[in-house]
Amino acid sequence: MRRINYDDGIDLNENDDEEGSANLLTTENLSYSTPGDPDQLVTDLSLKVPKNKTLLITGTSGVGKTSFVRVIRKLWKPSAGTIVRNFNPRNAMFVPQRPYLPPGQLSLRQQIVFPQIDCGHDTGDIDNNKIVTILEALRLRTLISMCGGLTDPSNFEWQDTLSPGEQQRLSMARVLYHNPSYVFLDEATSSLSVDAEANVYDLLKRYGITYVSTGHRPTLRSFHDMELRLQGKNEWRLLEDSEEDKQKL
Repeated sequence: MRRINYDDGIDLNENDDEEGSANLLTTENLSYSTPGDPDQLVTDLSLKVPKNKTLLITGTSGVGKTSFVRVIRKLWKPSAGTIVRNFNPRNAMFVPQRPYLPPGQLSLRQQIVFPQIDCGHDTGDIDNNKIVTILEALRLRTLISMCGGLTDPSNFEWQDTLSPGEQQRLSMARVLYHNPSYVFLDEATSSLSVDAEANVYDLLKRYGITYVSTGHRPTLRSFHDMELRLQGKNEWRLLEDSEEDKQKL
């Protein structure tokens, strides 16, 4: 069986995990930019995100939200400073705004358990009842009848058929099925209604998954303990519940 890692592009042998560390992420004077661009998006970012806290990264388009996620994911190197990732990448998932739905007219079950796919066929240790429960919770049960059943090959390509909102909810079904300790959501609910988005975050909490999100909607703040507000021109602000705001100007 060929196993596909969630973190293609990351050297999984390079693990920053520190046993007993209380923080999920720690940065000190971190600066980063788009590769090849001398202009920094963010400079001197210092923060600590406890493992039991959730973080929302906000800011206008192009200010560096997705770039920060790419630095966390080790796809991009910082320009200066340090970042310590106190989690095992094998127990974390990164979900983009537009999820990857593999082509090949896969079954609904194959899409949800991805990357747990063996040469285009499902593995044998999959809990179908668990999948149905997740689909019902995300209001996606109609997808089963779309292709005739949970394990029946589809006669269409999922990426071309589902709406952006359905694709994002299907990617959340994938997260809930694999149930990692941590998930990084890069505007991964942007195409959902406010109610559907609230349902997703409620489910993540119920499943005990700690999350870091990027997004624009003001309603997202209520689902997170901390907010990193990227303000442009190298300015940022860290807002924490029950603590005085920490501001860098």
